[in-house]
Amino acid sequence: MPPVKKTETCEIQEEEEPEDVPEEENFERCFREGPQLYRGTCKARKKEHTCTFVRHGQGLQTHAAVSPIARAGSNEGVATFQTVAQGVYEGCWEEDAMSGQGTYRWSDGSSYEGFFFYGQLHGHGNFRWLDGTTYTGQWHAGAMHGQGQLDLCSNGQCLQGRFHRNYYLQAEEKSWVDALVLIREDELRSIREGTADNLQVMRCAYGEAWAGSPRQDVLDEQQKTLEAAIVSVQHQSLVPLLIVDDSLEGSSLECLSRAGLLPDASSQCASIRLAATAKRRCRGHNRFIRDPIRHSLQRGTLFVLVFEDDAGGLSQSRAGEEELGCWTSRKVVRGDLEAPLPEDWRLTHFWHESVLPLETFHPQLFNGRGLSRLFLPESLKLQSGCVHEDEEHQTVQAIVTDMAAQPPEKGGGLGLTTHIFEGSKEGLSAAGVPLAHCLRPLVASTAFFPSGLSNEDVRRLVLQKYLQHLPLHRTVVLLLGNTSGP
Repeated sequence: MPPVKKTETCEIQEEEEPEDVPEEENFERCFREGPQLYRGTCKARKKEHTCTFVRHGQGLQTHAAVSPIARAGSNEGVATFQTVAQGVYEGCWEEDAMSGQGTYRWSDGSSYEGFFFYGQLHGHGNFRWLDGTTYTGQWHAGAMHGQGQLDLCSNGQCLQGRFHRNYYLQAEEKSWVDALVLIREDELRSIREGTADNLQVMRCAYGEAWAGSPRQDVLDEQQKTLEAAIVSVQHQSLVPLLIVDDSLEGSSLECLSRAGLLPDASSQCASIRLAATAKRRCRGHNRFIRDPIRHSLQRGTLFVLVFEDDAGGLSQSRAGEEELGCWTSRKVVRGDLEAPLPEDWRLTHFWHESVLPLETFHPQLFNGRGLSRLFLPESLKLQSGCVHEDEEHQTVQAIVTDMAAQPPEKGGGLGLTTHIFEGSKEGLSAAGVPLAHCLRPLVASTAFFPSGLSNEDVRRLVLQKYLQHLPLHRTVVLLLGNTSGP
């Protein structure tokens, strides 16, 4: 979906026979081809080809997909999807391929500016990763190849010299180093390690849910505010850390349930207590985390990583109890907030690419790199459905219209967009639109914080309680209470 200025209109159409267009004459076109939406210069193609025109000259193309999303209040039995902008290319085209000078931006936050040759990074160019690491130099067939300079962001290391198929030649040691491995390690280190000195605290009022006679308009507004706050944090590629103060009657999980954000709590919540207990007993502990991630990806719901740090949860942890069936609905026991968390609740014990990837705390990387493939079976990928020809044509047109309705503006963010619509997997398949399963992570504490605390006091307590157990620098504290102010 290419960006379109608001003052202009862009007619989306399938490729068709251009009327009376000379073979070598360039003309402007805006059309869709599968998940790609192109706007720019085209030219007529030679007659022996089946396609009547090709991208040639300057153009902008967006590669899009859709992600399933579960929304509070959505119609039962109707699938809801959210448009995902996976990549945007703007630059030169030659004979329907990216060739010449151009810029490509990916949804994982990385970008490339330089030369392309028939769809591949080729020639001189600058590649920038999300964490600030950059490579400037020669490329060949999509790989760092030739003279170049790689600047790693986290440790300031600079590799300058000769590269060969993404390997760097260390002149002194006369050995080759895999530059992509160095970049990957640097990237993961920035997620695993970091300071939480600037930990943000956001507040939301949610007291109406516990009022004796709640006003529906106030309750609806508070639910929308809560959902918007969660989404805004995730769009920063951070993870909300949901806590509640003792002015509320219910726990964080109860608040999410009443807001319609936990349609299936037992399937989309992962208990660190249960995972740690199973690991301590040398049982299969991976399923306590992996299964909720898989379910949340498939359904488009929140994935909630739960620290049962109320008095009841800590007591059960010490006793080694495994309350599997209804742990999400057990009665939360208020107690000493400053009671330390068990050492085996630290997430460092569970980091694994196919159980709890570090990228869980960097949603833009998780979704932009397509890490959902590590959790979802092949059978869950979008497949062509059996749709009647007339129905298929109508569905295709509806999907194309929906996806083109709110294209991202030039220079805007990639990834999950604000465009949400109802549809069916069969209709998406017929339209040639791929399905991208996106993770929507959230950490929830079942403890109750004292009401009336300042943001600085909340920050101090959170650091004291969770600093050793999760990467707080990748989170934003979301505090629920009767009011939205301290």
